[in-house]
Amino acid sequence: MRRLVLLAALLSVSLPSCAMAAEAQAGSEGLRPLAIAGQGGRHDFQVEIADDNAERLRGLQGRETLPRGQGMLFIYEGCRRVSFWMKDTPVSLDIAFLDRNGDILDIAAGTEPYSLAGIGPDRDVFAVLEVGAGELAARDISAGDRVLYPALEGPACE
Repeated sequence: MRRLVLLAALLSVSLPSCAMAAEAQAGSEGLRPLAIAGQGGRHDFQVEIADDNAERLRGLQGRETLPRGQGMLFIYEGCRRVSFWMKDTPVSLDIAFLDRNGDILDIAAGTEPYSLAGIGPDRDVFAVLEVGAGELAARDISAGDRVLYPALEGPACE
């Protein structure tokens, strides 16, 4: 009986860490290639895709780090006004707001971790790209550059 109790205690400690390792691995396996083209050249990224409400609500909250060259692409069903916040997000981000054809309409650079302030442009967007703070400027990426990803091939938002 005592061995069963010890085994149960060991499993309760090791199972959560196995689950976290599996979740981390699943996240890296879920990365998709994305590129940004503009005057600064072509820049390649690997992104997670958030294309349903649950994924968009979770976003990058709780992430302690975001590796260079990685991010998250939020894709909506249509053009709309969006507002992001940094609640429960411990890393600073660059947030690019995109048209349906992938054009970068606006960038919020170096967002404040844990802030509840709304972040977003005063116009409709189709998608939003989040990467680590300073990464867009370091690659000379600015408004007017184009994000190249298959879901971003429609007409501009009106």
